[in-house]
Amino acid sequence: MNFKKHIIITTPPGSYWQPYDKLFIQIRNGITDQALKKSLTSDWTPAKNDRVYFFPGCTVPRFKVRAKYNTTIKPEYATAAFIAPGEIKATESMFDVMDGCYLVDGKIFGKWLSKVYGKNHYFAVKYHSLLLNCEDYIVMTGDAWDKTGYNCPIDAINDPEGMRDWHIGDRDNIKTTEDYLSFYSPVHNSDLTKLTCPIYLQDAIIKLLNEDNIVINEKKYEELRLMANSSDEENIILVMELMANANYKKSFVYLLLLLKEFREKISNRKKEINHVNFKSLLNFLDLDQRKLDSIDIEQLMTGMKKHKQFTRSNVQRVSQFFAAGQSPDKQTSHPDDGITDTKHFTTGPVLRPELEHLLDDYTEEEEILEPSQEDDTNL
Repeated sequence: MNFKKHIIITTPPGSYWQPYDKLFIQIRNGITDQALKKSLTSDWTPAKNDRVYFFPGCTVPRFKVRAKYNTTIKPEYATAAFIAPGEIKATESMFDVMDGCYLVDGKIFGKWLSKVYGKNHYFAVKYHSLLLNCEDYIVMTGDAWDKTGYNCPIDAINDPEGMRDWHIGDRDNIKTTEDYLSFYSPVHNSDLTKLTCPIYLQDAIIKLLNEDNIVINEKKYEELRLMANSSDEENIILVMELMANANYKKSFVYLLLLLKEFREKISNRKKEINHVNFKSLLNFLDLDQRKLDSIDIEQLMTGMKKHKQFTRSNVQRVSQFFAAGQSPDKQTSHPDDGITDTKHFTTGPVLRPELEHLLDDYTEEEEILEPSQEDDTNL
């Protein structure tokens, strides 16, 4: 794994309600979940003698794996390893995980340190020295980030009233994202040092496991809709089981539409939604089970483009799901009454003509106009 040295800025344990406590600085070798996702691939071609290893947190059904592939619990024996970046868990033999962090521009944060401590203060000097040998972006815990916005550390020498004005621009601009991230750091003598094989996203093996599973086509989709709309609560459980055991790739857009339409019923089935098979489905589609009730058309399009399912037929299916005549207006009474994805759609929703070339099944030949009958007669 591509671990790199990062500066970590933290606060003392339990210091949230003690805003004047000091900030702590340390160096840790590790990787953010954002960087990890970018470094992995979902394309895996299994070989006859492969031995498969799973990182903690993987939601791949093991009984399905063992029916098709050899597995191992020893990292040093693995020839292919699989990981679920959104659910990596801390273990004594592998990872320390820091959740609820921000990635911050190290150079701009250095200006803040120079302001509150002075350029010659030991903390500021130490920070700038360490930054020379680390990533330009630093990892800051949520509590430490809050501290920089309200109260200076107790050992600061300037601006004792707090740091609401940094004099270097908008404070929020130095974060790379508004969302929390996680930082994964290998523990001392980690088993990761014994792992020499390629590492893949767990999607790579999930899609192979599901190759022979049921395909949800338009007819099956309508049947599942009828079941899910019935008054029998047991039917939604059966629908979820069928969805979780479908061929994800060939059923892709219909799975998205079922999750969109029945998100409330599905979200209420806590036991079934946490089953390993259904969690595998959600992970494959990059959907957070805690946010199923807010799926919008933008998320559908993002998933389609990521999985190379942004085809003309799939776009038409999604367009049909959202009733004709809707306008790109967020100020509506119901989440489905407005199309917020104005980047890809116009009123309808209809795919913008200038984006036709982004379709996964687009060919330049489609732009060639056929000669008219009138032209033929003049030849």
